[in-house]
Amino acid sequence: MLTKFLHGPSFVSGAARGIGKATAFAFAKYGSPQVAIADVDAATLKQTAKELKDQYPNVEILPIEFDAANADSTVKAIETAYSKFGRIDHAVNNVGTPGPLAPSISVSTSDFKNLIDINLTSMWVAQREQIKIMLKQEPVQQEFGKVRGTIDANQYASEGIRINAICPGYTFTTIDIGNEGPELQYILDQAMHRTAMKRFAQPEEIANGITYLSSWMSSYMSGEAMLVDGGFSS
Repeated sequence: MLTKFLHGPSFVSGAARGIGKATAFAFAKYGSPQVAIADVDAATLKQTAKELKDQYPNVEILPIEFDAANADSTVKAIETAYSKFGRIDHAVNNVGTPGPLAPSISVSTSDFKNLIDINLTSMWVAQREQIKIMLKQEPVQQEFGKVRGTIDANQYASEGIRINAICPGYTFTTIDIGNEGPELQYILDQAMHRTAMKRFAQPEEIANGITYLSSWMSSYMSGEAMLVDGGFSS
């Protein structure tokens, strides 16, 4: 029998593909009875939801289209999941964009703002709303904590809300497809050279780390930034 590592509903953003998709599959596999998957790409999100439902028919899958660059859209996505499930016990704020691969003098102000809105502001807004929800609910079981993303760990640890970050190395995801060029190829070649394992991660390998941080196995971890980078930082 497969060990049940997770208890309670989950919310995963950036879940249409890549690390987010792999995380949604891992959460469904390891015990989360309800999984909300959120992404801006409606068509791919719909396909991912179908794949999840086909593989895990006993898990309730809730696809939510949202735009991480818009704070109101982020708030609405989390409210939608909470309204449907009645609680959120695990949340993975996985949205991100690499931004333009260009020198700073060639990057427009709007491109820079979009980068900040998606990579930083969206995460903060999502975390704020998730903490609000978790503060007013009891843990699923007393020994299990509740999980979040990365910043307010010290302030909310005593409330049973654990906040950790995953720090992935270079990972094969479809976000790389269609963005190939000499600049990107140079970055990838240098990254491969520096990575001790001499390969890039598969999304499922990063999802395994996220599942660990979200489970009872890491019940005494909070405020941690866990490296899963194949020895890139060593």
